[in-house]
Amino acid sequence: MGRLETISIELTPEMADAVDAAVRSGRFGSTADVVLTALDHWHSDRLVHGYTPEELERLIEEGEASGEPIDGPEAMREIRAKFEREFGLKD
Repeated sequence: MGRLETISIELTPEMADAVDAAVRSGRFGSTADVVLTALDHWHSDRLVHGYTPEELERLIEEGEASGEPIDGPEAMREIRAKFEREFGLKD
């Protein structure tokens, strides 16, 4: 996990009770474990295949700006035909 940093947070009484209940249930060893798990879930929810929503938006915009979409199978046929013309090879 690397170096840890201690921070202080303020919780509403209801949130503090929920954290305490989670520890008392035995599912978590400490209040820190509860908070770390919550942060991990929050972070994971923000990621889609390793990208943040902002990165995904940028990639979508980049794709849209790159021109008209092409058909994948047709593109592969063209690439294969070009390869065969240049190298004289077939499967």
